[in-house]
Amino acid sequence: MNKQHVRLAAEYLITSELNRRCFHATIQVGTSVYYDIAAFDDHGHIVYLEVKGSQKPGWMLGAKARTKRDKNLFYALVAFGTVEDAEKPEIFIVPSAVIADALVRRNKLALGFKDFEIKQYKEAWHLMELIPSQKFVKAEKIG
Repeated sequence: MNKQHVRLAAEYLITSELNRRCFHATIQVGTSVYYDIAAFDDHGHIVYLEVKGSQKPGWMLGAKARTKRDKNLFYALVAFGTVEDAEKPEIFIVPSAVIADALVRRNKLALGFKDFEIKQYKEAWHLMELIPSQKFVKAEKIG
């Protein structure tokens, strides 16, 4: 896949996963804001996700990522294998302050699996503290 396909696949994967977990999520169109996805719950809690996808070990981040430390901003790092692997992509939900600290400490704009304790962030959707929509959770249990 080229960079554009990887980026789009990562954004749609994360949006799909958020909606599957009974959160409301939408992809931001355009490049004028600092996030790719806005996700919220029925109680008015909102978080923003910057999505990075990669087929290689690691993710490229911009220089601004060193200073982003918003408690409502998270990075969704997606590690795709190749299409031939047919394995489920790995998803890491990481607070923006953790990413900023790792980038400053490493003095690089790229992060890999060894740059911080990434395993603790695997599928860490709970860190966003969103509350699943009960009307959708109940409907799912009935069906």
